[in-house]
Amino acid sequence: MVPGARAGDEAAQGTEGLDPVERHILQAVRSLEYGSIEIVVHEARVVQVERREKVRFDRRPGEPHDRPAASPLRRSDPPRGIE
Repeated sequence: MVPGARAGDEAAQGTEGLDPVERHILQAVRSLEYGSIEIVVHEARVVQVERREKVRFDRRPGEPHDRPAASPLRRSDPPRGIE
C-alpha cells in the first residue's frame, strides 16, 4: 500500500489489482503537478522511485523583486606576469 493511504482507498482510486510498487508509482504521478519522477531498475526490478516536485510562484506584473538586480559582470584584467 502507498504510504499514507488507507486500505479502502484502493478501490476508490482504481488501484486494486496493482502491486505495491505500481500503486506507489501511480500515486506519485497523480499527486505531481510540476516536476519529475525517476524510476530506478536493477536486474528487472524497481528498486527506487524518486519524486521531484517543482513549486512555482508567479510574480505579478509590477510587483518588486525580492532583491536588487545583480551588477553586470566585468572582465578582470589578466594576471600580471603572464603574457
